[in-house]
This record gives sequence, structure tokens and C-alpha cells, in this order.
Amino acid sequence: MALDVAPVGEDVWPSGPRMETEGRAMVSSHPPVWPEVAWRLYLATGDLSWLRVTWEIARLNVGWWERERDRDGDGLFEWADTRFPQPWESGCEGSPRFDEITADGFACVDLNAQMVMFYRTLARFAVELGEREAAQEYMKRQERLAHVVNERLWDASAGWYYDFGEEGLVKVRTTAALWAINAGIASRAQVDAMLDHLTDPDQFATWFPLPSVAANERTFATIAGAGARGRRRRYGSRCGLRQAGRVDVAGKIVRRTLDCIAEVLAREGAVYECYNPLGPDPSGVRTFEYGAAGRPARRCTLGHAPVRAMLLYGLLGLEPSRDGLYVTPAEDSMDKSTRVEFVIGKQPLLFEAVREKEGMHVTIRRGKKALADGYGKLLVPKGKLI
Repeated sequence: MALDVAPVGEDVWPSGPRMETEGRAMVSSHPPVWPEVAWRLYLATGDLSWLRVTWEIARLNVGWWERERDRDGDGLFEWADTRFPQPWESGCEGSPRFDEITADGFACVDLNAQMVMFYRTLARFAVELGEREAAQEYMKRQERLAHVVNERLWDASAGWYYDFGEEGLVKVRTTAALWAINAGIASRAQVDAMLDHLTDPDQFATWFPLPSVAANERTFATIAGAGARGRRRRYGSRCGLRQAGRVDVAGKIVRRTLDCIAEVLAREGAVYECYNPLGPDPSGVRTFEYGAAGRPARRCTLGHAPVRAMLLYGLLGLEPSRDGLYVTPAEDSMDKSTRVEFVIGKQPLLFEAVREKEGMHVTIRRGKKALADGYGKLLVPKGKLI
């Protein structure tokens, strides 16, 4: 199915009004972030034959986005959400960003940042496969798009990235802007300006941090997409802050998020699809269902995966790479003593950290054997993980 669907950017749904052919929704796709996952898998496996197949699919897929999501030819990409009533392509269903749809759509900061990442990853694929000309071309596209995003979607006076509508910047502060950090588009000065908003309790530093819309916006509500936000999207936001060198801020947000999830779990006995930014009571949170506040926040059996990802990557700083496993813990946000079991491949490993005078002393073990230990950033060589 993946080989059939991915090249043309189609989305698969079991049923619904958007079907033009059985089993497929021709209106919308998904956020184009899968190449990043594919790249990480390649770094872990080194499988060039698999990368070759993935490369061919990715080239077809990026062509689909270029044809279908830059309808006005201005060099910026638009979600289907900006042209059709709630196709959910952006993953931001219910967002006030899409209250006004247009025939041609309008440029969306998160999609354009994700396309910058797509181009960069394609260039990496090409380098690995010896496709030098293709690598140079995709790097040019990445640089050109990043420049346009900063030129047209950044508001220096507000210190924030916005979508660009028919009348200019759509000045509703949402966490879609954080994709510019994820993609490496935002400079250090721009990241610092955005942190003024992210650390403000009246905007994004709410009880449960990073609501999808700033809490002091007129359009904020405890509805999924309009304020209440799921765990997986918060995870992506923290990844960007880490990559921008703000491990301290990312760690604090992750720790606060995990503490809030734990509090709600103790109170309600469940992990939820989305959370109330204003407090631990989930009863006021509603899902979004085609233009209206829908059901109460759902208990989510799949919700544990992003929670675990936030713990392992956001807090402990575990990052698989070509060289092995890097470990960069968010020391300021960790307890004096931390012990976490996890799995890399099929290998059960143990993370142990103890705060000492010199800093956080970290040890990665397999059984009783220490694979790496020390202070600061550690590397467990790939040879020791096999």
C-alpha cells in the first residue's frame, strides 16, 4: 500500500464524504515529514537498497506537493485546509487559522517549514546515493524556500512567524510557527524572540504548556486545534528547540508536560488524546468534528508512544545516529537520580543518571555492562549496540 499511496501524495481513509475512489481521499494528504523518519531509519540500518527505493518514492512525492500545493505559483505552499472545509491535511483540525478558506488557499508557515526539511532530506538521500546534481538542486530549493519564509512569513515587530493570507500576515499566534525552529529556518535571534512568547504564562507557558493557540488570543478555546493540543505535536515542538541549542528550555517544557500528564493520569486513570491548557480537569476539552465542538476529550490507548518519545528524546536526550546512540540529557529538568529502561533495536538498555558536583553523571548499561558513562554529551558507539 505504501508504494501505491506515497508517490502521489494520496491519503487513505476507511470511509467518508471525501471519497472519490474507494478507500482513498483525493482532497488531502498528510504533513510531509515522513522523509525525516526514513532518514533516521537509514542512519540506523545503513541499508542503501532500501534508501534507493525510498529516494524514488520521495522524489515523486515532493513533485506532488510542488504541483498540488503551490496553486498560485508564488513559491510558497498551502495546505488543503486553506481551500476546502476541514480536510484535516495539516493535522491542525479546528485551528482558527483556517476559519476563512479561499479558492487558491494561502501560505502556511508549518507546511513551508516541513517542505524545507523535505528538500534537505532529499539532498541527504542524494548524497548517499551518489546523485550529486540532484543533491545540489534540492539544497538550492531548500535555501530558496527558507529565504522566502523568513522574508514573507516572519514579523520582526511581533517576534513570530505567521501564515500569509490574501490581506497579508494572518496574525494569530499558533504553534505552527515552531516548525520554523524545527526546520532550522529561524536564526538564534529569531528563536530568542519567539521564546519571549513561549515562556509567557499568558500565552504559551500555560498549566499544560504550548496550547495550539496562544491563551491570550481572542480565538483561543479548549477545543482541539483552537487551544487544547495533543502530545505528539508538543513532542515535535520540543525537538526543534533541542536542535536550536535550547536544551534547557526544551527540557523544562518536556518536564512540565510529563508532570501534567502524570497528574491527570493519577486523577482520571487515563492518558488523553488532548489536554486542557488551563488545568487538570479534562471535562471542558472537546475534540473537533467538522466545524463544531465535538465529543469530550478521548482516552487514548495510543497516547503512550509520544509520551515515551518525550521522555527518551526530550528529557533524556537519546538520539540514534550513524555513529551510534548520542545522549544529551536536559540536566536542569531532571531529578537528582533517574533510572529508565528502553530498547534500541531489540536490545534492552538502561539509562542511569545521578546529579554530582561536576554535573549529571550518566551511564548507559546493557545488563551489568556499562556501554558508556560520563558527563555532558555521550556516545554509545554503534558497535556496542549490535
